[in-house]
Amino acid sequence: MKFYLDERLVSQGAYEILRAFFREEFEQIPFEALENCRGFFAALWFDDSAGRLTMFISDGATRCKESMEIEPVFCSREFKLIQRQLVYRTASEFCRRDLPWGLLTGIRPTKLIAQERAKGRNEKEIRSYLRDVLYVSKEKIDVIFQVDSVERPLLESVKANSYSLYVGIPFCPTRCSYCSFPSYARNQHESWVAPYLDKLDQELRETAKIFESWTLTSVYIGGGTPTALHVDELRRVIRLIRSYFSVLAELEFTVEAGRPDTLNDAMFEMLREEKINRISINPQTMNDETLVRIGRSHDAKAVVDVFHKARAFGFREINMDLIVGLPGETMQDFETSIQEIGKLQPDHVTVHSLAVKRASSLGANAYRHEHEELWVGTDRLLYRFADENNYVPYYLYRQKNIVGNMENVGFTRPDHVNLYNVYIMSDRQTIAACGVGAVSKFVYTDHIERVANAKSIPDYLKNMEDKLERKASLLTKFGEYDINTGKFIDSNDEDE
Repeated sequence: MKFYLDERLVSQGAYEILRAFFREEFEQIPFEALENCRGFFAALWFDDSAGRLTMFISDGATRCKESMEIEPVFCSREFKLIQRQLVYRTASEFCRRDLPWGLLTGIRPTKLIAQERAKGRNEKEIRSYLRDVLYVSKEKIDVIFQVDSVERPLLESVKANSYSLYVGIPFCPTRCSYCSFPSYARNQHESWVAPYLDKLDQELRETAKIFESWTLTSVYIGGGTPTALHVDELRRVIRLIRSYFSVLAELEFTVEAGRPDTLNDAMFEMLREEKINRISINPQTMNDETLVRIGRSHDAKAVVDVFHKARAFGFREINMDLIVGLPGETMQDFETSIQEIGKLQPDHVTVHSLAVKRASSLGANAYRHEHEELWVGTDRLLYRFADENNYVPYYLYRQKNIVGNMENVGFTRPDHVNLYNVYIMSDRQTIAACGVGAVSKFVYTDHIERVANAKSIPDYLKNMEDKLERKASLLTKFGEYDINTGKFIDSNDEDE
């Protein structure tokens, strides 16, 4: 499909809405080249003589056009919103359907509620804004407010000098085809393990010094697959964290166990001895054929066996991940997966909708979702499963180019919320992040600063110290900034 665009317009929002409706890439062409265009195309332009913004879509047989009079302040927030609305209405008329999430593409919807609430709007006004301005469906608005009701009390209790710690382990038994995270198949990169753990030791030690006067509220070891490390290696990482940081006994401490093929009695025994109180066992699907297709080295039975073993070892906080839209799967396959997960009754269930990223092997091979109409109604199936099994949604985010134009959502038993997930998704707490690909986040009252570690192990080994220096400089600003008064203690023009 060709997209003829007036080059004066800001195009990304319009482009993402078209992709959400038509599920394909667009060749962007200057509007001036529109003459004598044939085939399937869209066009968006501003007519100076008429003072009107116009959107047009045609496939030769069907044509839809909408325009409106507007002042040409092309970079203003109002103009960009109206532009997106115009594109949405025209595409909706052409396709004869709506998008459940309306204008919202890649976004964390509950952050939007918080922003509107900060403007003084009440729930009724915010619901009206989401429905009438952003075209979000009632069902999705209800989900947003349900998540907000769970996370809001937790976020309002976040203290100014508190933080969470993320530690990344970039090794896996194999690399899954959909994965875009920095991760390496251990059997192909064994020589990197020891130097990586040594460098991680250094970063943890120095990070603890930087945050010495702050209060740690949660720890999350992710990856990759942390349990791809040997038992003694992972024990070392856990003990380093406990020795460098002030980890209270009741603190939430999560380890992504992830792959069932990395879990045995010795690993479970070590995790219990080290007082890990939350783990993830992530099948992604309970379909054996799909597991082979995506590069997993275990079957669905192994998932069930490992889950029961984890319970036998006393783990009472277990998360399980599933992915909607894996290559070759249907809605029936996904329904089978959630039914099998329902039998296990984990404490948390996280459901991602597949978003193909360039860094994954699927993205590198130009994989595209096919027959997306087959996934219509999957979200209703998912929320019905949650209701029937006493789960509530507690965090929610959207990604661009996501299968079925759905959402990623974390479910939990009431009163079993994973604090780290709430904090990292909300941008309301500072996150200290160590390891390859880890992104530290410094949350000030008026803005957020991020420091991203190198995404490859060789680069991390070379420049970790530079990133530490940057983190230390950002944390210093909290000493200059009084969060209670909203003013800098030692003001200067650069800070303000």
